[in-house]
This record gives sequence, C-alpha cells and structure tokens, in this order.
Amino acid sequence: MSLDESRVPVVLSTGQTVERHATVSALELAARAARQCLDEAPGVEARIDLVSVVDIMSAAPPAPAAALARRLRPCADRPHQDLVR
Repeated sequence: MSLDESRVPVVLSTGQTVERHATVSALELAARAARQCLDEAPGVEARIDLVSVVDIMSAAPPAPAAALARRLRPCADRPHQDLVR
C-alpha cells in the first residue's frame, strides 16, 4: 500500500485541562482541551476536516465526536455532520 502524503494527519497543537473543584463531564473536558488547542493554533480552526473521539471511559453521549463538533463549531458555515465520521 502506498502512502498518500496529502492525507497524512498532522498534530499542530495539544491541550490539557484539569478540573479539581467541580464535577464536569468528559465531553466538557474534551471541549476545553480542544478549544485550548484551537486558540494556540490561529487559522487552523477553519481548516478542520474531521473531528474524532477515540474513547471516553466515563459517561458520554452516544456520538461523542458529533457532540464535540457541535460544541466547538470549528466551521460555522458547515454542519457538524460533515466533520465527523
């Protein structure tokens, strides 16, 4: 199998969040970390092609990637359904 270099994922930024005083959902923590990433990488938000969630080991909505895409709204002109697979 050959590698299509135009489709290689790239990590541009990372984010981490910790909540020690309030109970928040895993989705809220993911949204905070993702927002931190996007804020640290100007111009990237409008170019997001895909929002994925690998695994959440606590209570989460049935489609966490779609829920995260709705919360982040990275591309306001595109419906969140186009950002998840």
